Amino acid sequence: MAPRAKTILNPASEVSFRKIRNISLVKLGVFILAIIFILWLIISFFVKMNSWKAVFLDNNQVFFGKFVTVPFSSSITLHKTHYLKQNASSSADSIDIVSIKDNIHNPEDFMEISRNHILYSEQLKSGSIMVQALDREVAKAK
Repeated sequence: MAPRAKTILNPASEVSFRKIRNISLVKLGVFILAIIFILWLIISFFVKMNSWKAVFLDNNQVFFGKFVTVPFSSSITLHKTHYLKQNASSSADSIDIVSIKDNIHNPEDFMEISRNHILYSEQLKSGSIMVQALDREVAKAK
């Protein structure tokens, strides 16, 4: 058996090998950060989707619903959308909670809202009177 020839590394090729290894480590780090960011988006998506929000628009309308937003999107989606309406048939000053799906044109139970028309939104506390009333309305509709 013939003796194996020893490979002598050129110092310049050793430096380029280190650069390649460092670039690979940077790519791996970026990939891991991207995975963490995507997981964070998914988790925050489901947390936000399960909480009631009030959305205040620039035309003085207020809608209540389960808020879903996609990063870098020009709109948000509001599921189980409701609004407040003054009850004209009652003698007392009463306000009804109305689902948008109960409108005369019978739309779906969600609404796309342009971010340009949202002044602000508020997350409602889970034990608040408004959330309890919204939950009753949703349960009644089932």
